[in-house]
Amino acid sequence: MFSVLIATYNGEKYILEQLESVVSQTVPPDTIYIYDDCSTDNTIKLISDWKKRNSVKNVIVRKNSENKGYTRNFLEALFEIDDEFIFLCDQDDVWKKDKIESYRSFLDGQSDKHLPLLVTSGYSVTDENLYVVREQHVSADSTHRVALKSFLKDCSYPGMTFCLNRALKEKAKELFSVENIAFHDYFLSLVALKYGQLFCIQKNLVLYRQHGNNQLGVSGKRNKNRHYWEKVLRQKCAENQIATFLFPDDEFISRKTEFSEKRLENFRRGKCRLFSVFEYIRFYGLKSFFADFYYTKILRGAQDESLTNN
Repeated sequence: MFSVLIATYNGEKYILEQLESVVSQTVPPDTIYIYDDCSTDNTIKLISDWKKRNSVKNVIVRKNSENKGYTRNFLEALFEIDDEFIFLCDQDDVWKKDKIESYRSFLDGQSDKHLPLLVTSGYSVTDENLYVVREQHVSADSTHRVALKSFLKDCSYPGMTFCLNRALKEKAKELFSVENIAFHDYFLSLVALKYGQLFCIQKNLVLYRQHGNNQLGVSGKRNKNRHYWEKVLRQKCAENQIATFLFPDDEFISRKTEFSEKRLENFRRGKCRLFSVFEYIRFYGLKSFFADFYYTKILRGAQDESLTNN
């Protein structure tokens, strides 16, 4: 049984387009669960009208009694669902028609229902009008297993690509801690890597829409400011907190956590230290060093010059 979990909050602009892409799958889901986090716009009304207009019966809508925030809304809703396989779905993306079919083709070969399993896929980064600006995870049409260290170095598996089994959901529910879990997708990935398996389908199956209301975008063009990059670095520190919580004795994670905190501190002081380049390569990759250099040196210098001229 395949179900879809959509977490909504003030999603009136894109939610119907997303819902249409889910119900139009070549292999439709058995149930769609929508958990709304106290939206103040017309999200709930639009969904209700859409259900009546299309005579959709397998959509269950629930509204939280309090605003829980993105991570709690997703995880606590997930823990209430008892289906065999659960897809996570954002409110503002669009699924390609063969997404569920592609996942099912892989999952049909997985026989151990007691092993926590998480499956992700590639995605296409788009602007708000769904114009593709970048492709992610494109290679041969195959599926590969993700190792812990490669995940920690290059975590690019957003939750809107996730499908997890009941065993992973139960293990995550057992381990969940509000104080230590800032991001639901990073948490679920690490639980799968520690207690089960994480696979990535090398096929782009979601249009990952970037727009002005994204909490943390990936497209890049509109995010050329230091406040954005500081938010990225704070996220890295929060991710490391999750990793440390689940892998308290892992030396690589411990060293990476220390480096991330030092990296954030240096950024706030306007420094990017060349002698740290080997640590960048080890923990994040050389691109991260150049990104820090850009935001601490080049962009800051250009902004300072602009202020001086004005």
